[in-house]
Amino acid sequence: MKFLHISDVHLGCTRYHLDESPRDFFDAWFDVIQKYGIDEDVDFVIMCGDFFHKRNVPPETMNYAFAGLSLLKSKGIPVVSIEGNHDQKYNDNDYSWLRSLSNWNLLYLLEPTIKEGEMIYEEWSDERKRGGFIDIGHARIFGSDWFG
Repeated sequence: MKFLHISDVHLGCTRYHLDESPRDFFDAWFDVIQKYGIDEDVDFVIMCGDFFHKRNVPPETMNYAFAGLSLLKSKGIPVVSIEGNHDQKYNDNDYSWLRSLSNWNLLYLLEPTIKEGEMIYEEWSDERKRGGFIDIGHARIFGSDWFG
């Protein structure tokens, strides 16, 4: 079983006030998923936080995310993700963009359920699009929130 582990993609990041830098971050991520994910025929991809650079994701950045995640999905490579501090929603009543990508079946966003102050890791539910762990092949993958 093979997997690709990536983190801190920071899609949408602008460096040095250069307008082309968000595209550069996308190109770097896309190159990694193509070269080390698809070309190496991995069983799944794990993204460990800070997929986006900001909580407010502009449409161009969402298009980049959709393009890369859709390519992986078309190749039958599931993506398992957790939220980093850059990805998190502003409060408990709001969705994060990673939650939306999970609801659109582009990735599995893993996070524990908090009940009475206790973290509970429930199995992934395709119906609810939620869970604290998922089984892929012979691997059981657990995910947690970023608690600061």
